[in-house]
Amino acid sequence: MRRFRRSLLLIAGLLIAALASEGAARVVASSTPEAVRWYDEFAQHKIEQMDDLGDVDVVFAGTSMAWQAFVPSVFDEEAATTSYNAGLNGGTPEVMQRWLLEEVIPRTRPDTVVWGLSSYDFAPGYGTQQRDVYDNALATRNGWLASVEQQASQWSVLVRERTVLRSLNDIAGARADEREANRDDAVMHTGNGGERLLFERNVTPEVQLVTEARLADYRIDPDDRALIVATIETLRTQGIEVVLVNLPVPDRFIDAHPRGLIDYRRVAPAVDEIATELDVRFLDLSGGFTDDDFVDFTHLIERATRTFSVVAATAFASDRDDRGTTETPLEAAGATGSEDTDCTTRTVIDEYGFEVEVIDCTGDPDTPSGGGPP
Repeated sequence: MRRFRRSLLLIAGLLIAALASEGAARVVASSTPEAVRWYDEFAQHKIEQMDDLGDVDVVFAGTSMAWQAFVPSVFDEEAATTSYNAGLNGGTPEVMQRWLLEEVIPRTRPDTVVWGLSSYDFAPGYGTQQRDVYDNALATRNGWLASVEQQASQWSVLVRERTVLRSLNDIAGARADEREANRDDAVMHTGNGGERLLFERNVTPEVQLVTEARLADYRIDPDDRALIVATIETLRTQGIEVVLVNLPVPDRFIDAHPRGLIDYRRVAPAVDEIATELDVRFLDLSGGFTDDDFVDFTHLIERATRTFSVVAATAFASDRDDRGTTETPLEAAGATGSEDTDCTTRTVIDEYGFEVEVIDCTGDPDTPSGGGPP
């Protein structure tokens, strides 16, 4: 009997300690910015938006190029739909597969997914880092331990915010300030329909080097193609229509490919081929824009996003289908990059916080990044 009483007292003590810890965690967590549990702050904000959104007719998917290009409010007015833009920073097929199937579709239950594609979605050297970050985020890790933590985090603040309750610096110091600034940035630069609102001009040599690094050794990567196909097939088994869109890009982006136009001209036929193989619609909306319509190497200026959204909505609503209309790719040729033996290899941090190894032939390893000329 005494042993039983001691066991009860021990259990009671543990419960009291756990409740006290949980209570203290709730008090502390209420005064510090929340932990980032998703791919990045933008993805976390989008989860919150989608949880409050309900069902929509159309979801837009893709990298930040599609995220910036499709403005749901403009598209909906033209196409008489309800839509949400679920694009992500670095949302290449490696990331889009899980993001769409596991998070976006269950929350928004769309009739159609409009997937904006570009060279980045087929680039062999772009996407692996992003998928690693996605797979290792607290809310999207796999495995039974991760599953237990994710379930417990739904009711326990101590578990959910454990990564920000470990030190004073995380609670009220520099790291807390950084989380708050990043969170504010995500809210400020995401529209009500999920669209990207980042229109600062940036065409510096540093951005060019990052773009060239992402497109290095360019070809239509069979692994990326397989991921796109597998994702579409899964969406269609759920009764969801898919429309593939070839996005517009500036000439400076085309020039950043190792073989310039030769490489770029392979994208539209590759998307066309997938659409034909899977019997889904394809819209080639790559024309009609110039370098002046882009803030950098990939993202449209604000005015152009609205123009593009009207064009996309008109094509979508008219049941237009561009399958079979793309040009035959140009013949392959050798790389046209610089032969300068003074080129150096260095690591830079891109706009999303990822390390990118670039080849710099400018002769100035200290070329600064920044907003560029107006």
